[in-house]
Amino acid sequence: MIEYKPPHYKVEWKYDKNEDYKRYMGGQRHITGEGESINAQNIIIQFLPANVQDEKLRLNMDVIGEGEAIICSRGECRAGEWKKSSTSQRTQYYLDNGDAAPLKPGTTWIEVVRPIRNITISNYEL
Repeated sequence: MIEYKPPHYKVEWKYDKNEDYKRYMGGQRHITGEGESINAQNIIIQFLPANVQDEKLRLNMDVIGEGEAIICSRGECRAGEWKKSSTSQRTQYYLDNGDAAPLKPGTTWIEVVRPIRNITISNYEL
């Protein structure tokens, strides 16, 4: 569970027997404007430093560099890290042992969060 603000944006991903993660927001299944459920085979929670940039509380997130991540695939979540050296490069994800993150083929959803967010994962200790 990721506690975004305001509270009705609280996000949960639930893993099912079909090896998909189902997205919930505010306690309800998250549905697209076309009425489709949001599902993914992999979830990455990427922690990014951010600063409030104006009076509307918009955030400026620092996407270049490296930092912590949680990588969830096949029903298991593991500690990891992300690295991105420039705006023209793709972000790379690694497990905490340095190996490339083993992602299942299919959709990967990346939840970008500030390190101050409360996160709860049933099989992962933060």
